Amino acid sequence: MDLIKNTLMDLFSSWDCSKLGAIKEDISSRTVDGEIFPPYIPFIGKDYAESRTLFYGTANNFSPERHSDIRDKWSALIENQREKLTARLFYTPSFDRQYPDEAFEVPDFIGSYGVAWGVLGIFLYARFGEKIYDKRRILDKFALSNFFKFSLRRNGKDLNPNKLRKTIPQEMKYLECNFDLVAKEIETLRPQTIIVYKGDKQARYLQSRFGNKVEIIAINDPAWIWLGANGYLEKNGKWAKEVSNVNDPEAIALVDNYSEWCEKNSEGIKNKLKIYLLHYFKQFYPAEGK
Repeated sequence: MDLIKNTLMDLFSSWDCSKLGAIKEDISSRTVDGEIFPPYIPFIGKDYAESRTLFYGTANNFSPERHSDIRDKWSALIENQREKLTARLFYTPSFDRQYPDEAFEVPDFIGSYGVAWGVLGIFLYARFGEKIYDKRRILDKFALSNFFKFSLRRNGKDLNPNKLRKTIPQEMKYLECNFDLVAKEIETLRPQTIIVYKGDKQARYLQSRFGNKVEIIAINDPAWIWLGANGYLEKNGKWAKEVSNVNDPEAIALVDNYSEWCEKNSEGIKNKLKIYLLHYFKQFYPAEGK
């Protein structure tokens, strides 16, 4: 892990943020003085080599107003402890604990309200038969990051990078910069599998660039659940019917456990989340098919 981490630190710490050009005005992850926070390397679990699986969220929704305390803390680090910002996924938000310390608390640093840990846990069971009920042990097995390393806001609202247009030069420049960083991550980590949220830019880029040598699995962003999931997760919905024949008691027990980790913990959301996770259990399982 240390060799991979150090290689990526060297690559990312020397990366020139001026390459982003005019889109700098839409980047919210920057100091009060306007300096862009450096791109961050992926988190790499100490047992990553066992699964060689990389998970990508989309991007941080970094608001200078809502996250002013984080902005000020990062701004204080940027001069003399810049390496901490580059490796910030290895730290708790206060930077007082660093992975793999035993006291390292697992943060929701890929913005899924805790759902990602269930996705990764059920992947481990479907692919490798590992029954893990502890979030920290799941974390140890993966590399994780967001696909896009710089948060965007426009007109005071979060801007999903997947909505950027390649026909607009400054927006294409942003995409090219992030594609370059992602390529460096993948070439260094050499994953066998990448799990990524569906998105016009991220999943399509990975498939076209690496799909001939890496398994790319595109899944629905958990935000899709909060938005109604096209009715698929309702009692008689498409996915609910599809998973009704899952009779693996361990998979069901794991999903019941993982649904409790979701920070949006209403009973209705939990039930939908169980269906969502069982759907991906079937998708991930190599023999059962789809």
